[in-house]
Amino acid sequence: MLMRKFKIEKTEIALSQIVSVILFCVVYMLGVNVILSNNYYVNVTPVANYNKAFSLMQFFLGVVVCIFLFFLTEWATIEKNIVSYVLKFCYWLYCIPVCLFPALFENKLEIEFWIGAITYWIFLCVAIKYIKIRFKIESIKFPLSIKKFLMFISIVILIIIIAKSLPDFKLSFSLDEVYEIRADYKLSARDWMTFIKTAFGAYICPALLAYFTAQKKIVNILICLILQIAVFSFAKDKTYLFDLFIAIILGIFGKRAFNNSRRYFNMGILVFSGINILAILGLYSNFLFNIITRRIMVVPSWLNYLYFEFFCYNENLWWRQDVFLIDKLFSAPYNNSAPVLISKKYLNGMVANPNAGFLAEAYTQFGILGIVIYPILIAILLNLINYFYKNATAETILMISFSLAFSLSNDTIMSTSFVATMVIICLYSSLFQKNKQLEISSKIKEKYYGKCNNTNI
Repeated sequence: MLMRKFKIEKTEIALSQIVSVILFCVVYMLGVNVILSNNYYVNVTPVANYNKAFSLMQFFLGVVVCIFLFFLTEWATIEKNIVSYVLKFCYWLYCIPVCLFPALFENKLEIEFWIGAITYWIFLCVAIKYIKIRFKIESIKFPLSIKKFLMFISIVILIIIIAKSLPDFKLSFSLDEVYEIRADYKLSARDWMTFIKTAFGAYICPALLAYFTAQKKIVNILICLILQIAVFSFAKDKTYLFDLFIAIILGIFGKRAFNNSRRYFNMGILVFSGINILAILGLYSNFLFNIITRRIMVVPSWLNYLYFEFFCYNENLWWRQDVFLIDKLFSAPYNNSAPVLISKKYLNGMVANPNAGFLAEAYTQFGILGIVIYPILIAILLNLINYFYKNATAETILMISFSLAFSLSNDTIMSTSFVATMVIICLYSSLFQKNKQLEISSKIKEKYYGKCNNTNI
C-alpha cells in the first residue's frame, strides 16, 4: 500500500513537471512571435531578423526534447548545492530557448546548431553527474566574525573608490540613458574596476542582500541596497536591478525553495508564465518581457547561433585568442576578438560586445571537440565554487547559482574577466558561511525546549 502511494505521488510530481515545461515552452513561443518584432534593433537600426516563420512540427519536436532534457537534468542534479542549482537554472534560462530555436527562427544551419546544442547539454549533464572533485584549499584562520566584518568593509570602500574615480557619478535608479552612461563607464574604467563591478554587482552584493533579508537585518539590507544601486549607477547594467529584486525574493523564500525546489520551481514558472501571458494579451507593458525573457533568454540563444554559424565557416580559435593567459603563448588567428567579429558580421558593428557562452564558446574555440571539452571544464569550475560555498546559507547558494547560470549563458568561462570575477567571489565566500557555534547552540535549544514542551507537568 505504501509503495503504491509512493508511486502515485512520484507520477503526480512527474506530470506536474511535464506540464510546467510545456506551459513554459508555449508561453515562450507566443511571446517571441507576438511581442518581438521581425527585427532586432540597436537604437533604431534593424540589424538582424528575430522570427520570420513558425514551424508547428519543429515546435512539437522541440518540446519533446525539452521534456527529455528536463528529466536528464533532474537525474544529474540530485544534490542540493551550487552545482545542481546552476544546472537547474541554466535549463530554464538557456536550454529551452536553444531547443526551441529552429521552430522560431529561420536560419540555414539551424538543425546542425540544434543537434550540437542538445549534444552539448547531454554531455554537460553527464559531466555534472559523475565529476565530483574534492579540493583541499586552506583558508586564513581568523574568527569568522572578523573575516565577515573586514570583507564587508572592503566591499563598501572599493565601491566608493570606483564611484569617486568616475566623472559625474550620482546614485540613480533611472533607466534613462543606460547605453550612453554604460559607454562612458567603459571609456573611464580600468580593467580592475570591471572585475570588481561584475563580482560585486552580479554576485556579492545580491547574495549579501538575500543573506541579510533572510536574517531580517534592516540596517544591513539598506546598506546592500545602496551598494547595489551604486554599482548600477556607474555601470548601468539592467541585470543588476533585476538581481536586486531576485535577491529580495530569495531572501524571503530561499530557505523554503531550497528544501522543496521542485514545488517552488513550478510555482516560479507559473508566475513567470502568467506575467508573460498578460504581456502577450496586451494587458500590461512589455517591459518585463523585454528585460527578462528577451534579454536573458532570447538574445543569448540567438547569439549562440550566430557564433555557431560564423565558426562553422571560419577558423576556430583553439585557445589562441580570448583566453586567460594561454592566448599570450600563441599568435591570434584574427585581428579582432570573437565578439567584435560577430558584431561586424551580423550586427553592423553597432553592438560593442555581444558575448555568448555555453555552445558558442565551445564551438568558437574547438569546433565539435568543444562540445565534449567545455562541459568537463564547467563541471570542474562549479565543483570549485561549490567547495567555497558548501557551508553557505540556502538563500546565498540560490542567489550565487542564479547569477552563475546567467553568466554562463552570456560570458566565456576562459576569459580574463570571468576568471578574475570567479576568484573574487571565492575569496569573499566567508561572508556567507554559517556560524557553526550558533547553529549548534540553536539546535540544542530547540531540542531542549522541545523536550520541555512534551513533558507533562
